[in-house]
Amino acid sequence: MIGFEKTSTELKAWLESNKLLKVLLPLDIIIMFASLGICFISSFFSGNFFATLGSLAFLVFLAGLILCFANKKLNFLYLGFGGFAAIELISFGYGIIHSIVNMLTTSYFGYRIGFRFSLIDFRMPSLLNVLVFGLIGLFIFMKSGDIAKLKKGATPAEPKIEM
Repeated sequence: MIGFEKTSTELKAWLESNKLLKVLLPLDIIIMFASLGICFISSFFSGNFFATLGSLAFLVFLAGLILCFANKKLNFLYLGFGGFAAIELISFGYGIIHSIVNMLTTSYFGYRIGFRFSLIDFRMPSLLNVLVFGLIGLFIFMKSGDIAKLKKGATPAEPKIEM
């Protein structure tokens, strides 16, 4: 993929032309995983503060992904995409469980009782994020060549017999 490599090289050249971004370029992994951790923590709490914190952390996470792409750190890039997909999958699963428990407690007791963690509501965009970020992470994983390492135990192809 010549376009992939060329885009990454041009992006890095553009980022190095800016003084602030040139300083942030070596911190790409730290920025990406720290903001991913904040996204994980903020996804389990409700309220305006945590919603704002999660939104800002997501934007910083995207900036970290761009910095990793510019530095051609594909191993960390697919870990970032996969990590975010995992966070969204956990959020989606917890939203389903939360909705079921609220439905059962409301129907049994006739009102909502103290099970008010209200951490995550059932959201279909979480499932869409899992699909999009998970597939992008899978494609980057295959591009990085790690899939060949997993296939080491595979049998080689049959040699062609020419007559």
